[in-house]
Amino acid sequence: TLTPGDAVDVRVGGFTPGEEVQIVVASTPRLLATVLADGEGYVSVRVPLPSDLVEGRHTLAVVSRESGKGVRQPVIVEKGDDSRQLPSSGMPLTVWPLVLVAIGTVALRIRRQGGSPV
Repeated sequence: TLTPGDAVDVRVGGFTPGEEVQIVVASTPRLLATVLADGEGYVSVRVPLPSDLVEGRHTLAVVSRESGKGVRQPVIVEKGDDSRQLPSSGMPLTVWPLVLVAIGTVALRIRRQGGSPV
């Protein structure tokens, strides 16, 4: 599962050395990068997904128009934001650090006063 704007590491072999290879979101279609295969026929690149890529199922393709060689990889894109929630509490993840600090502060004060938290 990927998030729009994530960088994706691509490493694929089987191309002719020096061959031009395109990395594409084939389901949209959108060109992410054009690179040359290295001396061993591999492409190795880190490409960002478009930040406006819609949620859902997509296909990343690494293909060469010259030889017709390539691979396709299905991926799922989900919206990424700071309002993701923990399943058990429903509380946004960004709130948890504040909650933990508050609990720690209260526990420390109770302990210093010699009381019991319960």
